Amino acid sequence: MKTLEGINVVLVEPQGPINVGMIARTMKNFGFKKLILVNPKCPPLHPWSLVMAKGAKEVLLEAQIFESLKEALRDSGLVVGTTGKKRRGIELVSIKRAVEDILQVAESQKVSLLFGREDSGLTNEELSLCHLNVFIPTQESHPSMNLSQAVAVILYELGTYGKKAEFPQRTLASWEELMRLFEHLEQTLKVINFPNPKRALYDLKEVIFRAHLDPREVRLLRGILRQIEWRIKHEGTGFQDQKN
Repeated sequence: MKTLEGINVVLVEPQGPINVGMIARTMKNFGFKKLILVNPKCPPLHPWSLVMAKGAKEVLLEAQIFESLKEALRDSGLVVGTTGKKRRGIELVSIKRAVEDILQVAESQKVSLLFGREDSGLTNEELSLCHLNVFIPTQESHPSMNLSQAVAVILYELGTYGKKAEFPQRTLASWEELMRLFEHLEQTLKVINFPNPKRALYDLKEVIFRAHLDPREVRLLRGILRQIEWRIKHEGTGFQDQKN
């Protein structure tokens, strides 16, 4: 798989056909092919989209449409969120620092780059589904960028860096595997009567996303969780039994 062909540009509820068309053209400029639209508010083949996508009509013709974000991310090995502002509880890294990690995964797995709505971006819940969240360094007095501009900057960073380096293949646990791990973690936290399990799960998600686990490591963690559940079922009632 060519590195850039493994990267999907995912637009969440795009509102304007002009932006969609400009993004399609930008994708072709830098060598990206796969456009995904989640619950779009305009059709990809809107007349203005076609006008603005000059020379890149095939990107719009081949665009995939999904009703929900989770459905769109199903086959992803790495999910990267984007935001123009700091969010409470959401760790951000600059796109320049994230480029190498993104391209390394894209050598062998699908990477999904998420871009939010023109007026409000991605929600905190959507950002919480991402392995990492990136930002473009801008003036603090005016950090917000137009959607198509933000896509252009990030694709430029990935496209130009990818031409200069070769990356060893790196296979991460898929997004679906991680979602099943999180469900299992939540179940186990409840089984052991862990205090405030939702908050604990939120913190654990951040740790796990930062760790970039591979499939074997996810299977190991789930095996440990199953053993914990078995021991609690047969020998105790959980966290409240522990003295320390």
